[in-house]
Amino acid sequence: MEPKRLFWPDLIRAVAILLVVVIHTSAPVVVSFSEVELSDWFFANSLDSLARVSVPLFFMISGYLVLNKDLSLYSIISRASKRILIPLLFWSIFYIAYATSEHGFDYLISYDFLSLLKNPAQYHLWFLYNILFLYLLIPLLKAIIEKNLSIYFISFCFIKELVAFLPINIYWDFTPISSFSAYMVAGYYIGHMKPLTLKFKLITGFVFLFFFAFTAIKTYYLSVDADGFIGKYYAYNSPNVMVMSLCLYLLLKDVDINVNFARNIISMVSMCALGIYGLHVLIIHLFSIGTFGVISSVMAEGGSILSLVANIILVFTVSLIFIILARLVKPLRLVVG
Repeated sequence: MEPKRLFWPDLIRAVAILLVVVIHTSAPVVVSFSEVELSDWFFANSLDSLARVSVPLFFMISGYLVLNKDLSLYSIISRASKRILIPLLFWSIFYIAYATSEHGFDYLISYDFLSLLKNPAQYHLWFLYNILFLYLLIPLLKAIIEKNLSIYFISFCFIKELVAFLPINIYWDFTPISSFSAYMVAGYYIGHMKPLTLKFKLITGFVFLFFFAFTAIKTYYLSVDADGFIGKYYAYNSPNVMVMSLCLYLLLKDVDINVNFARNIISMVSMCALGIYGLHVLIIHLFSIGTFGVISSVMAEGGSILSLVANIILVFTVSLIFIILARLVKPLRLVVG
C-alpha cells in the first residue's frame, strides 16, 4: 500500500505559484511609481511585498521533498536532468520559438544559443537555473543535515545575507554556495518539526505580518525619496523576505483542509505549478496584445486596483486551464508537471 500523499507540500506549492503570478502581473504597476495613482501603486506594492515569499517557498518545499530521500549521486543527476534540465530546455526553446514567430526567422538565425549557458531565454526562467544548481548541491546539503549542522548553516547564511544587506563596509564575500541553499535546508528542517502550539502560531503570524508591512512601507518611503521605484527590500535573499518566508512556511506546514473539493483543486494547482510557472509570462503578454480577442493589461487601465486583481485572476486561471489540457498529452507532463 502506497503511503498517503502529504497535503501541506501541495498547499505550499499552490500558494507559491499563485504568488509568482501576482509578482509578474503587478510588476508593471510597481515599477511605474510616478505614472500611476499613489493608492493604486501602494496596493500593487503591498501585493508584491506579500508575494516575495513565493520563490523562497519553492526552494523550501523542494528542499523538504528532495533532502528527505536517500539518493545516490546517479539518482540525483538523473532526477535533476528529468525534473529541471529537460523542462528548462523545453521552456527556453518554447520562448525562443515564440520570439521567432513575432520577430521573424532572422531572429532565430542570429540567436546566440551559447548565451543560454549564462542568460535565460525569458527572464523568469532564472529560477530553473538556480534550482538545477541546488540539486547538484544535494550531497553537500545532505551532509550538513546528517551532521546536525542545519541550524548552524541556516544561521550562517542568514547572517551572511544580513551583513551584505546592511550598509557595513567590511569584507564578507561568500559566493561559492548559492544564496538560496539555506532555504533548501530550512525547508527540510522545518518540515520535520512538530506542529506549532497556538501560542507560537500567533507569534509566527505576528512576525510575518510585521515584516510584510515593513517591506511594503520601507519600499514606499525609498521610492518616494528617489521619486522612482526602489526594490531593495524585494530581494529574495533580503533579511525581511527571509524571515517572512520562514514564518509563512512554518504556518502553512500545519494547515490541513478537510473539504475534498478544496483539497483536489489545491493538489491540481500543485501538480500544474511547473507548467504555470513556465507559461504565465506568455499569457500576460498575449492578453496585453489582444491575442484572445480582448486586450487586458494592467497598465492599459492605469494600473487600477480592479484591473490588477482582475488580471491576476485571469492570467492564473487561463494558465492553469492550458496546463491542465497540456497534461492530457502524457509526454508533456515531463515539462509541464
